[in-house]
Amino acid sequence: MIEIITFAGAIAAGLGGLAALVYYSIKIAKDVFGLFSKSEMEKLIHELPEILEDIPLTISLNQPVNIPELIKSRIPQLEKLAGERTILKNVEFLIKLGNIEYYVGNYPRALTYYTEALQQAEITDNKWAIAAGMGNAGVIHFLKGHSKTALEHQEMALEIDREIGYRQGEASALGNIGNVYSVKGDLDRALDHYRKSLKTHREIGYRQGEANALVNIGFVKKQRGDSKAALKYLGEALEILDKHDLAHGKDVVLKAIKEIKSQKKA
Repeated sequence: MIEIITFAGAIAAGLGGLAALVYYSIKIAKDVFGLFSKSEMEKLIHELPEILEDIPLTISLNQPVNIPELIKSRIPQLEKLAGERTILKNVEFLIKLGNIEYYVGNYPRALTYYTEALQQAEITDNKWAIAAGMGNAGVIHFLKGHSKTALEHQEMALEIDREIGYRQGEASALGNIGNVYSVKGDLDRALDHYRKSLKTHREIGYRQGEANALVNIGFVKKQRGDSKAALKYLGEALEILDKHDLAHGKDVVLKAIKEIKSQKKA
């Protein structure tokens, strides 16, 4: 998995800058297929870098991302753009478009874009793109109940993240692997990966990831009937969320704490 980078800073091998890539791809779509009016083309060219800049390259089940209405309204145009031969070679565009589809719940289409991105990335041996595509596809397979495939994808992403030194991707992959083991009922392995994920998130200072890992550990403790330890980890997660004004996951933590305390009183 790879760190978030701006679209303006990503240049696919031999393709030149994004602005030119987007312009000529949309121009082809307009001239040949009549997909865009002149005003629509100009508007999308102007907005696209900003639209996609805040879309991360990697996804996680616990990663909070709000899709602005501007992006949602542009999805049909982005999908048409993705069908162009030139744009298909821009792996970052494909991965981010897949992420948008994931965030709006269109998992099959998201997986299609990840697969296309992986094919292009493997041709050029683009390590960061392979890791991102593998990890993201692994999340989709996990959600579809394909635990074995999900685990294989996440382990490959983890290996590459470590090879290229991308620690946030490493932490995310560790957490995602923990999720797979948790669903499989292997709580020892799940806990081991959650702890490694927690350690890495703390070392790089990613507080949302740290809170997510603490919550995951807390839930494993809860599953094992260790209410005291569960409350400890969930409480630590809540403190981080409050201190750094992070709303994502807070309702889940509060509900779990309330449930555990109610069970202790019963």
